[in-house]
Amino acid sequence: MRILFVAPPLPKANTSAQPLGFGYLASALRQEGFTDVAILDACSLRMSLDETAHYIREYEPDVLGLTTMTVTVKNALRLAAAAKAQFPKVKIAVGGVHATVCPDEVIADPNVDVVVRHEGEHSFLEVMKRWDSGETLNGVLGTSIKVDGQIVHHEQSPRILNLDDLPFPARDLMPMDIYKAGLSFPPHIRRRTMLYSARGCPNDCAFCSTAAVWGGHRCVMRSASSVLEEIEEVVDRFGVLGFEFADELTTLRKDRLADFCNGIHERHLERVRWVCSSTVKRMDYDMAKMMKDAGCSMVMMGVESGSPEILKTLNKRITVDEIINAFD
Repeated sequence: MRILFVAPPLPKANTSAQPLGFGYLASALRQEGFTDVAILDACSLRMSLDETAHYIREYEPDVLGLTTMTVTVKNALRLAAAAKAQFPKVKIAVGGVHATVCPDEVIADPNVDVVVRHEGEHSFLEVMKRWDSGETLNGVLGTSIKVDGQIVHHEQSPRILNLDDLPFPARDLMPMDIYKAGLSFPPHIRRRTMLYSARGCPNDCAFCSTAAVWGGHRCVMRSASSVLEEIEEVVDRFGVLGFEFADELTTLRKDRLADFCNGIHERHLERVRWVCSSTVKRMDYDMAKMMKDAGCSMVMMGVESGSPEILKTLNKRITVDEIINAFD
């Protein structure tokens, strides 16, 4: 089957955030024998909706996968409609943050065949196996479908607890040259790639979608050695030296962070620069120095407010003193 994943263009603004989820799905599919797979990052390529629809028509996919943020869901559904109008038999799967949080809205669209919620590696692979063999999607965990006109939400697929077992994302299917490093990195770092060393967060800040996206308040972490192996592959294969950790909380476990930082030196990856996110509770002088010495160029701190009242309302579980100490 001919599979095309598309990250829809933003309606007005633009971004160069890699669709790393598609990279993981593509690698998982390839591992199971689905080799005719492509990724179109129309968002980062700053393509128009018409240009994206034209690309889909030229590609003639059997399966079209679309990812959704709230700001792109309308464009995703427009692309789904255009694809179905051109190829009535094309199968359309939609995932991403918005589809996971609002599956009723997305699966109700007449052009959408399935919504894949939360992590997609296992669920979407099962979807593809069913479609390839001509079976229905009844009972596929982590999906939402329509049966006789009625919406059916299947149970959530179990969390993937050993992320080291997943193949590295298929970056060869993405336009690696366009992902510029930006101001998070020193000037000599020209390009960067996104990278996940963990999924999820144990905290429960009131404003955050993380628990809904990953399916619970649990942080599942890769080993430091697995992350370092992925970095080595990217450096060797693509010549990219900038890495932006997409994790919510890269610094959650100091022992794993130490293993990672030590591994940077042991594997002679001192040219690499990386940025990550942290909570102020996890930042101290020794950790900051260790990270800087291992190539960390910026840490994004989750602060949100300097008002104790607002911090309490947001359920941040941090104090103003902890914020000040972390930045010091």
